[in-house]
Amino acid sequence: MYVFGGYDGNYRNDFHAFNFVAEKWSPVEVNNAGGSGPRARYRTSAVVHKDSMLVFGGHDGSKHLNDFYMFDFFTSTWALVEPSLSSKVPPPTPRDSHIAAVYGDSMYVFGGSTGTARNDLYEFNLITGGWNELRRTSAWRSIGGGNNPDGPAGGEDGMVDHGEVRPCPRFCHTGVVYRGALCVFGGYDGQNRLNDFRRYTLGSEVNVDIPASTLLED
Repeated sequence: MYVFGGYDGNYRNDFHAFNFVAEKWSPVEVNNAGGSGPRARYRTSAVVHKDSMLVFGGHDGSKHLNDFYMFDFFTSTWALVEPSLSSKVPPPTPRDSHIAAVYGDSMYVFGGSTGTARNDLYEFNLITGGWNELRRTSAWRSIGGGNNPDGPAGGEDGMVDHGEVRPCPRFCHTGVVYRGALCVFGGYDGQNRLNDFRRYTLGSEVNVDIPASTLLED
């Protein structure tokens, strides 16, 4: 398990690993020849994709951040990730207290605080290096569940689909990927603590390539 950054009275950018076999913490060796890593911050996101850890955004005590770093576990180096020309939109606005999750070869970033709560959803393609904002409301579902004397109220997984509902803006929520969907629970909208459960079907954004016309002009 890897832990990066945080706040203990001071903003941190230290990097630690916990070995579950040895039951021991140790600092992660960083090869500074690869360039400087993320500045100190908290309320950031950190996810693992293949042999790398991806750190996005956060707050450094004076401002929200939207910088994006990748740590290579093989070379022990940090690298700043810049969006490629294939990006359909600019990177997400600077934010903290968002969530990030990896599915396939994409990282997804949802919500967070930019000073106000957000409910935007972005995808970063880790192959092409491009950002895209996912706006398809119909891919969001409101999920419930529970048990009754006959068993789970929602079938085998205990889930009941309450229909299409986009999450309200929020930060300090949680999120995981389960069965091809980004599942988002709770958070804070700036006034109220939340306990709703939303699910977004990943891969529901369909890009259609339209071939060039073959009509001939007179």
